[in-house]
Amino acid sequence: QNGSTVIGAQNGIYAIDTDVGGASEMNIDSSRVEGRTAAAIHVAPSRGAGYPPSNVVFNVRNNSQLVGGDGNLLSVEASDATIGLNVDNSRLTGNIINTVGSTLDVAFRNGASLIGTTRDITSMSLDNARWQMSGNSSTGSLSLGSGSELALGDGSAFHTLNVSGNFTGADGTLLFNTVLAGDDAATDKLVIGGDTSGTANVRVNNVGGAGAQTVNGIELITVAGASNGQFN
Repeated sequence: QNGSTVIGAQNGIYAIDTDVGGASEMNIDSSRVEGRTAAAIHVAPSRGAGYPPSNVVFNVRNNSQLVGGDGNLLSVEASDATIGLNVDNSRLTGNIINTVGSTLDVAFRNGASLIGTTRDITSMSLDNARWQMSGNSSTGSLSLGSGSELALGDGSAFHTLNVSGNFTGADGTLLFNTVLAGDDAATDKLVIGGDTSGTANVRVNNVGGAGAQTVNGIELITVAGASNGQFN
């Protein structure tokens, strides 16, 4: 805390099995964690029988920085870990990846922001926070709270966010970049495999279209489950 810096030649923080009951907690407060050639935080696979799997909550707050030399803020390579990443009032750039099926819950709040992607995380929650995707991303569930904005890109490319589970809105905003043309026009997309609930606002940036006749319209959001959410 208080301006500390941790720099690793590979990972900044390397987490493995914990020997305590329940979750361990690591607080990164007004500080910087950097991995020069790998992720800022890396959760390694379990050491096997006799060792409890990693169960760690990382709290990143008060303008802290995570820097990954490979572009990853957090990389979870364990198959049986339970990981939480809570980001409060910090602005991060990089990716959050979960490679082999651990539980990885991510929450950004209180003015926090992310520019980057997620891969196979369990949940993403935004509360008065902003996420600008820099590539295709995936999460199990998505909660978009009041004062939050999810921008699916910056308009230079078109991205898809796959939510395999449920979407919950609480008056946050979804920002899509779209070429205003025919039904098959290029666009960012939100694909929801589960149900939707609550409300969310939708903004669309025209990135080069002159308009065209459509039959069904340009599809921004697809819902496979119960579509009870309201998108304004």
